[in-house]
Amino acid sequence: MPVVSNSSPLIALEQIGQLDLLQSLFIEIVIPDQVAVETVASVQARSWIRKQSLSLPLLPAVERPGLGPGEREAICLAIEVKADAIVLDDDPARKLATELGLRVIGTAGVLILAKERQLILIPAIRSRCFDRKPLFSGAYSLRVDSQASRGNVNIGNCISPTWNVA
Repeated sequence: MPVVSNSSPLIALEQIGQLDLLQSLFIEIVIPDQVAVETVASVQARSWIRKQSLSLPLLPAVERPGLGPGEREAICLAIEVKADAIVLDDDPARKLATELGLRVIGTAGVLILAKERQLILIPAIRSRCFDRKPLFSGAYSLRVDSQASRGNVNIGNCISPTWNVA
């Protein structure tokens, strides 16, 4: 089954040159129409990122304040296609997706999962994102400090409790 993504993780990973980690971890990413619109200017097309339109109307549960159109469609698409997981960064969307029974991982979680599977070294990407400006914020922040060179990373709360990273 596919993994569905919202736009912010795609944009963030593209900005630090690590978008292809999604293919290494999940094989195929599916995005709804609105996410395609939100990412067209900032994310290069990849053959493994497939756009899929919703075949059902938006669920009433996603009509909450604080959710963007891409998040709404991504959550509905994940339910519709019975996705293995959904990649979301914003807290309200993550909370709702979890309430709806979806497995959630964020951008920071993708980086940690890739590190655990030895696909990347955190110090190797540190200069691309952490030294320029904060890429992550809030409860799902990834703090790489002086311990990063020793392989110790404080990931905060970036992987939902139901996400199995082993």
